Amino acid sequence: MRITKTVYAILLGLCVLATCCFDACWPVPQPGTPAGGFPVTTQEAFVDSAGNPITSSLAVPGMAVTGVWLSDGTGAAGSATNFSVLTDDNGNAFVNNGRVNANWSSAIGWNNPECGASSAYFFVTPLVGVPWLCPIVVDTVSGNSSTHFVLPGAVPSTITSYGDFSTTYGEPQLRVYVGASTPGFVSSVSASSVVPGVSATFPFPTQSNGSPLAQGFYGLVNTNVASGGGLVFVDPSYLAVGGSTTLSSAFGVDAADVTYTTTVVCLGGGNQVTGLIGCQSGSSSKVEAAPLLTEYYGGQATYLGQETA
Repeated sequence: MRITKTVYAILLGLCVLATCCFDACWPVPQPGTPAGGFPVTTQEAFVDSAGNPITSSLAVPGMAVTGVWLSDGTGAAGSATNFSVLTDDNGNAFVNNGRVNANWSSAIGWNNPECGASSAYFFVTPLVGVPWLCPIVVDTVSGNSSTHFVLPGAVPSTITSYGDFSTTYGEPQLRVYVGASTPGFVSSVSASSVVPGVSATFPFPTQSNGSPLAQGFYGLVNTNVASGGGLVFVDPSYLAVGGSTTLSSAFGVDAADVTYTTTVVCLGGGNQVTGLIGCQSGSSSKVEAAPLLTEYYGGQATYLGQETA
């Protein structure tokens, strides 16, 4: 499934109008001043097929971004009218003395072909600057890693990412970000083995203190090491860590059809059930509805007043 230009334009427009995209921005970029200077950010966010956000925006490091001043707005200031920057490991850059409260044209060299447009117009303010966002439809990144869902206590020892990995300047890194109410960088881990241009295998990520990842939805950013020691974006993926919830009542209610069958068998001219003479063998049935309760807390089902495992 490809990201449409319409979805990209809508999301990009929201980011231009707001200080932060989706739940929050991370990390907070350096703001400029009314006298000039503004931030440039390169971020991505996982969205569903309808373009609805699933996670907060996540950093995309090592992106080359250029810009050219077009015209001024009210209160324009700043002397720099063009820029060429490379975003850092957190997806941030800053244009010193860049003209603010002005219209700019900007271009970016996205590594990911799913990111859509590579040029756009921005009204630049000291706080928002040039906020490039790549919305990633979850369906399109399903093949970028070997694991997408784990349960506590059943975590694999490694995770394999697929992409154009290189060991020329160092081992690739897997960077983990969390969204929701407290978005931010969690940890990074270096590859334990690499098939150049194909895949990289990493120890399964943990929190920065070595403890297991908490329950939640995480963005995974695969990176290579650049010649200067910085990180270069390869591709994204995602990981969900499940958990359990204790409920104190019925988890589900359903109705089941119950069939009652009565069979009469006559032996030696008499009914062994009733003892009557001259009975006729045969059977009859009737159907009644009965409730079926699934008890989440007990791990059982209650049916006709009886509990079954």
